[in-house]
Amino acid sequence: MIRRVLWLLSALAFTPAAAAITQPNGTVIPVGDELQRIFTERGESLRVREDAAIMPERFLPGCRLTFTLVSRGASRFRNIFGWYNVRPGMRPDPADLHVLIPCNATAGNRFELNLRGNPDYRGGEIGFFLRTPQDGTPPNLCPGDCCADLSRGGYNYFSERQYNPDNMGANSVLHLLIYDSRVQRNAFYFTWEDLYAGGDNNFTDFVALVDQIVCTGAGGACATGERGVCAAGTQQCRNGA
Repeated sequence: MIRRVLWLLSALAFTPAAAAITQPNGTVIPVGDELQRIFTERGESLRVREDAAIMPERFLPGCRLTFTLVSRGASRFRNIFGWYNVRPGMRPDPADLHVLIPCNATAGNRFELNLRGNPDYRGGEIGFFLRTPQDGTPPNLCPGDCCADLSRGGYNYFSERQYNPDNMGANSVLHLLIYDSRVQRNAFYFTWEDLYAGGDNNFTDFVALVDQIVCTGAGGACATGERGVCAAGTQQCRNGA
């Protein structure tokens, strides 16, 4: 028994720490403790810097998804959030952006997406997007009531970040951090920065939880290395892997 405990302690001691996620200028994100407070108040044991991920970018959905608006933080923009069908190697089709959380939604509002028989769903993977009303002139302003709408000016930021408008190779700005919930199975938090070319990096401008999704490759059978009924396991996402 003592030998097993020592082996476990040794394994823990040499487990590599998760690499910090940084913006191109070297800033470790997220900045501040606001996002940590949001997670803690929801009973999550997540650590906002250690558990942050920028992958996966695409997800496999269940038949019925629930979109929950967790927080809009202190954002001036009334952003909208939704999903699209992934087309591998192709930019998301503007006609295939489907809003689930509208600009008038408030924290705690929930919206259901039933994909069974949904004519908009083509099968396979889906991605997620945030639409902001930022008009770009001057860079931090938005028209009217700052309510985002697909039919007027604004920016789209995608979970497939290579398609973002300010994605510029090594100088690309990260707009999305992803966290898999420790409380709710098959659920992910999407936490966003909503200013073009970067903002304050606290990633609380829009926080949403989507359940009944898994990363590609999850759900398959695996061996746990344990004995008896504990031997069979199921692959799950953890910190983007």
